[in-house]
Amino acid sequence: MQPIWKQQYSVFNELIDNQHKKFFQYCERLSLLAEESVNAHRSNTELITLTFKVRTYGFRHFMDEEELMLKYKYPNLLQHIREHNRYYSQFFNHIEKDYNVYTLDVLAPMDDNSRRIATFLSKFASDWLIQHIISMDKSLGEYLKKNMLWET
Repeated sequence: MQPIWKQQYSVFNELIDNQHKKFFQYCERLSLLAEESVNAHRSNTELITLTFKVRTYGFRHFMDEEELMLKYKYPNLLQHIREHNRYYSQFFNHIEKDYNVYTLDVLAPMDDNSRRIATFLSKFASDWLIQHIISMDKSLGEYLKKNMLWET
């Protein structure tokens, strides 16, 4: 099942929602890459590129969220940052230790192992994001909605 953005994930902050949508798109592209590589020639270069896009975009998104939390003095800032750090720790553990992404032959066609990596990372990142939106970002969105109204 491919990860898809749903309106129920909205935190009613345009910046955060747009970034969440983009993150879902990267996860969807990983999932599609795994599916397409069964019948079409896809290289590990594409897998590695998307893996790094998920990593880099996640980092940019977390930085933007954390800057908003600092600017508006979000009371759950440290807990929220801890969750971001936990995601990174898990993500890097998976790509470095569990799946050895850095040992893939970049020019080789995707094989069953590459497809497992793409499928796993898509599911891991999108599942984590959904859980994070529901458990953390919804309350951040409510807080920002109230506190950004008073900005001059």
